[in-house]
Amino acid sequence: MAFTKFFVAAVAALSLATSISAAPIAKAWDESKFEPYAIYHARYNALECKNKHNTKFFTTCCGPLAHGQALSTRPAECNPNTTKAASSSTQDDDDCDGDDDEEDDDGDDDDDDNNTTTLNPTTTTAKPTTTTKKTAAATTTKAASNTTGGTHTGHGTWYTQDGVAGACGKKHPDSALIGAMNFQLYGNVDKESSVCGKQVLITNKKNNKQVTITIADACPSCNGKGDIDLSRGAFEQLDSFDTGLINIEWQYLGY
Repeated sequence: MAFTKFFVAAVAALSLATSISAAPIAKAWDESKFEPYAIYHARYNALECKNKHNTKFFTTCCGPLAHGQALSTRPAECNPNTTKAASSSTQDDDDCDGDDDEEDDDGDDDDDDNNTTTLNPTTTTAKPTTTTKKTAAATTTKAASNTTGGTHTGHGTWYTQDGVAGACGKKHPDSALIGAMNFQLYGNVDKESSVCGKQVLITNKKNNKQVTITIADACPSCNGKGDIDLSRGAFEQLDSFDTGLINIEWQYLGY
């Protein structure tokens, strides 16, 4: 998935973001539709979603919550605090087991000396529960209306590849002229879309510079229906990186 380096929050100035490991950041994050970005960003990193693309966990846990939606509506595995607590509990159980062993050893010595019987402590291990969600059969997302002709307008941002395959299934270097389509036109971001491989001509409305890219990824945090997240190689053809966000218009080629 695409993970942008910049987003527009309630601050006035744009600044160059530092390298962020896999957290999707949108310039036009709409908190009237989604949870606050800072909360989503922290949870995304805590759950290590970057390393879990194309998994049921990613589909279930790694997307942003809708505005007003509680995290409790998702399985417990989607809550970083619950995950950490489970890990801590496991460690505590291991420590306790070690203490029990030492106490058992001492108890055995006492048995030898006093001819008494010591009952071995029992340990009850809670079985983890698993919530299984029914999902539609895996098919390529069809987006016939998403690849129609005409001119689209929106925002352009940039992101780094980090050696991770995009939603379309292939890895690319940062120099590749590729882009990630917003989730509204892409469709199911956990599947290959019909927009994958499409050629798109993008124009920077400010300076009229152009670049042709190939759609190779999805941008789950791009809210605008005309937004595209660009590779560094593509973005630098249109503007400098510290600009962060640009106004663009684009067309599919071949229509």
